[in-house]
Amino acid sequence: MLTEVLPQLAGARIDHAWAGWVAYTFDTLPHLGVHDGSITAWVFCGQGVPLAPYFGMRIGQQMAGLAEGRTALDGLPFPSRPYYFGIPWFLAPSVLVYRTLDAMGA
Repeated sequence: MLTEVLPQLAGARIDHAWAGWVAYTFDTLPHLGVHDGSITAWVFCGQGVPLAPYFGMRIGQQMAGLAEGRTALDGLPFPSRPYYFGIPWFLAPSVLVYRTLDAMGA
């Protein structure tokens, strides 16, 4: 239980938690851009711990109107693939193929 490790949180309300999902884009790049009027960083491709503070700083600089807040990742389009509709149905078959190859020593 969380309060056994951090007893000072007893009685605290938790309203956000990470479920363990990690998002990847097909280009494996993080993306920064504007969504519904908010400057946002999306999809850190498994690198959220080192990248989130950096991009948070850059977004803060952009919000302040500072030129140094711009990055090469601003406004990149999200690439897709044929037959991909938002659910990665291809992951389970891909894992099965590689497990089979590993078992065969290939």
